[in-house]
Amino acid sequence: MEDQINQKELSNLEQKLLRDFHGNPVIIDYEQTALPYVDENCAEYFKTMLSHEDFVIRVTITGGGCSGFQYEFYIEEINLIEAQDVQINESPIVIIDSESLKFMRGAVIKLEDTEVTQRVYIDNPGATQS
Repeated sequence: MEDQINQKELSNLEQKLLRDFHGNPVIIDYEQTALPYVDENCAEYFKTMLSHEDFVIRVTITGGGCSGFQYEFYIEEINLIEAQDVQINESPIVIIDSESLKFMRGAVIKLEDTEVTQRVYIDNPGATQS
C-alpha cells in the first residue's frame, strides 16, 4: 500500500497543488538551491511598469494544471512586504512568498519580446514533474 500524504502537514499552497494535480505530489529537484532571479531584460521591463519606488513586483504560485505551475505577478506597495517574503531582485524590488519559493529554486524570470507580443514567463528547472 502506498504511503498516504498527511494533509495536516502540508501548507495551503501544497494542498492546493495536490488537488490541482489530482492527488499527485509535485516532484521538485531539491538539488536546485539557488534563489530565483530576474534576467536583465525582464528587470528593465518591470521598471517601466512601476511608477514609484514605493511599489514592488510580487511573484507567486497560485496553483497548477496540465502545463505546470500557474504563476501570478502583482504590483503592490512596498509596505505590504511581509516577514516571510524573500527579495530576489534589488532594482526593481521583486519578492516571492516563502511558500512559492519552495517550488521556484533555480528559476529565472524572463521577458519574451517579439514583434507582436511581450510576455513575462518563468523558466523553472526545479519543477521536474508536475
